[in-house]
Amino acid sequence: MDWFAETLRQYPEISIFLALALGYWIGGFRIGTFSLGSVAGTLLVGVLLGQMEIIISANVKATFFLMALFAVGYGVGPQFFRELKSDAMPQAIFAAVQCVVSLAAGYAVAKTFGYDVGQAAGLLAGSQTISALLGTATDAINKLAIPDDEKRRLIDAMPVAYAVTYIFGTAGTAWILSAVGPTLVGGNVVAACKQYETKPPRRAVLRSDGACDSRTLAALAAAPAIDHGGYVRKATRSGRPMPFTIHATLAHGAAVSLVGSRREPKRAERARADADGPPGTSSVMFVGAGITLGALLGALAIKVGEVPLSLSTSGGALIAGLVFGWLRSVHGSFGDVPEPALWMMNSVGLNIFIAVVGINSGPGFMTGLREAGLSLFLAGILVTAIPLVVGLLVARYVFGFHPGIALGCVAGARTTAAALTSIQDAVQSKVPALGYTVTYAVGNTLQTIWGIVIVMLMT
Repeated sequence: MDWFAETLRQYPEISIFLALALGYWIGGFRIGTFSLGSVAGTLLVGVLLGQMEIIISANVKATFFLMALFAVGYGVGPQFFRELKSDAMPQAIFAAVQCVVSLAAGYAVAKTFGYDVGQAAGLLAGSQTISALLGTATDAINKLAIPDDEKRRLIDAMPVAYAVTYIFGTAGTAWILSAVGPTLVGGNVVAACKQYETKPPRRAVLRSDGACDSRTLAALAAAPAIDHGGYVRKATRSGRPMPFTIHATLAHGAAVSLVGSRREPKRAERARADADGPPGTSSVMFVGAGITLGALLGALAIKVGEVPLSLSTSGGALIAGLVFGWLRSVHGSFGDVPEPALWMMNSVGLNIFIAVVGINSGPGFMTGLREAGLSLFLAGILVTAIPLVVGLLVARYVFGFHPGIALGCVAGARTTAAALTSIQDAVQSKVPALGYTVTYAVGNTLQTIWGIVIVMLMT
């Protein structure tokens, strides 16, 4: 055992891959519909390995975090910008409202319990199940005008609070939305969803760039032949490049035909050819340029009092991902990141960041857990539950969403896929998925940026 520990201390890079292997394995275990997930699993393994006092350069986690955030932004960018000008705007506004409520609840509870900046950031990240918030909060803390030892103490406190609050953040969200949520949004949601499923078939228009008409994007989000961003997966053509027709069946059983436009057929054809073509060096150039430009923008700071106000390099990378992802959706020749590469950047990049966080903070983890474990767990319940209850009531009675869609909107703003599965099982319908995609895009972006905001508020 001594040889093993000494080897990991001498070659700390080995510990990162060990944390990934064991973390993904542990995170895959399920108890009913609940599982820790790869992020929480990797964090816990990293903390255990950190007891061996392994030190890894902070530059390693920063590098992979930039890559992960760019991938997150790139993935949701097309729908994020498209929905800002579509009929789904009410869902986007609702998601922003719920995210603000989550931030306010986290700040109020942290102040009430007397937590420091690091504990507050970890509490917010774990209760909202948004691990990327740890990275933006770390960047913000590193910019504070305080001694390095104090920065290290605050940063080490974050994964402790995150780990303690994440379990209820995930399981509690699924339980509240599936067990309590239907009552809060108006009684018999099962019957309401079944009635919604009986709506007559719809027709939609497919623009030449391959995107669904915005008026029907939300309704088509669950269609098996169309992805959540509204892009073509399967199509049958009528002899010519355009027009063409897509036949799909919505989740609620209604048939839908999407008829292609005759305008700009060559542009549409080029866009599809680019999307289907093999990835080349342009993909790497695209990602590298995007992260560089975003990080440089994020590095610019304006001092407000004692706090430097900036997006941070990580926040800049997220914004760049949103913009570059949108540009790709409207200009087929503007770079491309293949789906497998995007998954690798997002999942593995984020988990390498989390592994390094756990390993480096391992020595102080047990001490912090003993000092604030029970209060942190109770605080996590409050910060998880309050925004969910408020969100359900606001979605149903202020925004007037259909009961099933209201449940999906709240799950999306919380960015908890496990909760959506539980909701659909509870209401015996796929209708809640129609409220998930837009709110997920907005929630994923704002909750990540809250890492910077919570540090500003607490200081």
